[in-house]
Amino acid sequence: MGKLWEIVQRHIDAQPYGVSQRQLASKLGMSPTALGNWRELKALPAPTNLHALANLTGTPYLRVLDAALEDAGYIPKVGDERGDTPPMKQAAPAAVEPDQDDYVLAAMDDNADDEIEAWQNEP
Repeated sequence: MGKLWEIVQRHIDAQPYGVSQRQLASKLGMSPTALGNWRELKALPAPTNLHALANLTGTPYLRVLDAALEDAGYIPKVGDERGDTPPMKQAAPAAVEPDQDDYVLAAMDDNADDEIEAWQNEP
């Protein structure tokens, strides 16, 4: 069972009179089969379905989206030490030579203080 289904199950369990998967799917505007596929997510659900789940359960949308991304394998699972994807290498910072624009901007910054002071002292 994935993180997205945990959100669904938490909502089902919180209902005082119980709610069936069919009823929940209807409230979300999807088929019961499509909702059942969220137990073992293979692909990302439509954004409209994720928004509907967030609104119905009161779960922040970004938390729902994060759960779906994790379940579908787009981001690593929390605590997953396997690391299917190698970490991205950081590029070495390139040595940048100042160009003429840098000198112009520096001169403008120097003059800006004088101009602000003059403007504040105007009658």
